[in-house]
Amino acid sequence: ATVLSNISNDFISVHHGSSDRMLSDSNKDAISLISCDLELETSQKTDTSNSPFLLHSSAWKGKSRSIMNSRRIRPSSGKTIGSCGSTPNSSESTSSNNLVAELLLKIFSIGDDAAGQFREGGECDHLLEFMDQTGDLKWIDLKSLEEHNEKLSFFLNLYHLMILHAHLLLGSPGNSLKSTGYYNGLSYEVGDDVISLVELEHAILRAPMTRPRQFLAKYIFPSWKYSIALTIPEPRINFALSCGSLSGVSFVPIYKPDSLDWQLEISSAYYLNSTVEVLPSKLTVVLPKMLYWYRDDFGASFNQVLGSIARYLKANKRKELQHMLSVAENSISVKFHRFRWECKRLRYLTTDALEENEQSFRNGKLKH
Repeated sequence: ATVLSNISNDFISVHHGSSDRMLSDSNKDAISLISCDLELETSQKTDTSNSPFLLHSSAWKGKSRSIMNSRRIRPSSGKTIGSCGSTPNSSESTSSNNLVAELLLKIFSIGDDAAGQFREGGECDHLLEFMDQTGDLKWIDLKSLEEHNEKLSFFLNLYHLMILHAHLLLGSPGNSLKSTGYYNGLSYEVGDDVISLVELEHAILRAPMTRPRQFLAKYIFPSWKYSIALTIPEPRINFALSCGSLSGVSFVPIYKPDSLDWQLEISSAYYLNSTVEVLPSKLTVVLPKMLYWYRDDFGASFNQVLGSIARYLKANKRKELQHMLSVAENSISVKFHRFRWECKRLRYLTTDALEENEQSFRNGKLKH
């Protein structure tokens, strides 16, 4: 596969197999046909000013796949992160988790103005440094992520990193038609794999869980699993993942292996209290669309779903829902909010904010 990478303002690096050669500006026309493949072949085309940061690889399934972390063909630090082919150890898994957490923290710090200027073709040293450092993910050893919490925290953070990176380059998809090509095409090279946003969610994070209740799911979501996929179901993933949709929450934490369970509990409460409506006078509960799509992760019926999420609701909502379930279980009407494909930029939910929400949750007044 031929991969193009913008190494500097004056050169384009062409990598073919194990050899690379530098082409000056005067030779750019010689590779114009290859450069055409850099565009996302969806209804949303790649801005030409950013095309060096969205590279197409013919080595992987899907002709519209574009790799976002391809600016560099060597590690920015000059060192391999983890030791491919060696016996994994805890320090390597820690390094992998630290790298993705540092990248996520860095992109959280990039302001909206800088992101907008970048999409319009402007340059920013801070952004270019981030682009270079995302390339380091290509040299991590995914096999070093052996423990469940290490894997789960790494891939949750990677998903939000890729979402923010995609929004930085292209903005959000805007509607359901554009979202198919957007989430299936935009990818990262991580370790020895190339992973799209859809594959990360459905072939890794949700691999041991149920398929979504969507008519087109079997056509647009992968049916295979990666060798690095999770093997233990974790329904709280449904509340932890955010693509930035206006139907969800815009604040997400940086997940850590040693505090992951606590973070997932508070994130679940934060999401559900922001999206669930309990209307006792109408015997109605309005749920986020996600709980329709992934109902089977929580129970065989919607009443079982309601029982599963009740413990995450703040005191008044929880009491109202539990009372409805006890006196009118068979009469409750379950409705769903319309899913909104418009997105907002994800924000950093700090550890202090998580602790504040935990205390508020215990007092029955969770903030959202």
